Amino acid sequence: MTSKMKTITTPKGTARYCYLTKPSKGEYDGEYGTYRTELLLSESDWTTLKNAIKPDYEEAYKAECVKQGKGELKQANSPFGIDDEGNHYVKTKLKGGGKRKDGSEYFLSVGRFDAQGNPIKDEVLIGGGSKIKLGLKVQFWYVGAHGFGMRLEPQAVQILELAEVGTSEKASSFGFTAEESGYTHGGETFEQTLDQPTNDNTDAETKEEAKPSAADF
Repeated sequence: MTSKMKTITTPKGTARYCYLTKPSKGEYDGEYGTYRTELLLSESDWTTLKNAIKPDYEEAYKAECVKQGKGELKQANSPFGIDDEGNHYVKTKLKGGGKRKDGSEYFLSVGRFDAQGNPIKDEVLIGGGSKIKLGLKVQFWYVGAHGFGMRLEPQAVQILELAEVGTSEKASSFGFTAEESGYTHGGETFEQTLDQPTNDNTDAETKEEAKPSAADF
């Protein structure tokens, strides 16, 4: 089972372990790689974002309990975390592509916009330390062997301050508005759709997320 809610926009935060231009190709990222970043937020913004998602989480969890005929379900690790240094962060990830049931391939991308809402088409890399906002889809899932969890999938990023590595969608579609100052980039219309193909490989994708944890989502 997977279900999703509308796209939400995060507060401004700092990117960490950032792969939003091209998917990472690590050992556990699979054939198509994974777009990912951790977004460091102030404690108040982190709490506000968490509380904004909580009602949807609880509704999806209760619905799945009813569907499974159980009073409670094992819950997977939350994408909301606090590291050993006290930083409040949100973990996001999106598979770079996959194969449909008929064997055909699909490829996903993350829409990128500058501080003025201009789309970015070239391959500028967003480095850790960049100040960004994210447009996220929240995916709720249940896999019997692993439990109930959620995944925050980055659909778009607005770059407010770029820390660069190396050298006919509107930004408002993702909740981004122009910032008076910040990173700007000239570019043509970025062809990026919000409703990207659904990843059918739910079980494989959720193994990392499905480790037992406390019920505090």
